[in-house]
Amino acid sequence: MTPRPNSLLTFLSAAWERICFGHIAAFIMPIGLCIGLVASECPDWCIRGIIATETSSFYRDGRVVYVNKSRGKDGERGIGQALPSTLREHGYSPSLYEQDVGYALEATRAILVKYRKRTGSWIMAVAAWHKPYDYESNTAQSYARKVLEAAGGAQ
Repeated sequence: MTPRPNSLLTFLSAAWERICFGHIAAFIMPIGLCIGLVASECPDWCIRGIIATETSSFYRDGRVVYVNKSRGKDGERGIGQALPSTLREHGYSPSLYEQDVGYALEATRAILVKYRKRTGSWIMAVAAWHKPYDYESNTAQSYARKVLEAAGGAQ
């Protein structure tokens, strides 16, 4: 079997493409990841609506005013009234969630992003916040509409 005259050229060309692509990919992949993070970032209306619905809290001058700090009837806690089991399931501390508003807001956003990936839309992610395993129920859908309304209807 005799090598074709351009086989060395083909080999070198393919090797060069792999080397160049590797460097380009190393440069472009972090950019793509950042774009993906921005695209999947939880919209403010979700957080505004949840904290307004759950604890009558709101934003004033860029700061959260946390109004009703009581626990829910089923043990929900913090500004987003999350169940301790839900927080633990997603790797968050229930006590920190209750004590630290910044931590609670970031945990709420992160969990909603996961729910968005699972459900396909932000409104369904909000429904899942209320009923993680039954987000298509009438109760969960009604809750999501209430949150949307509390946020001013911006979706």
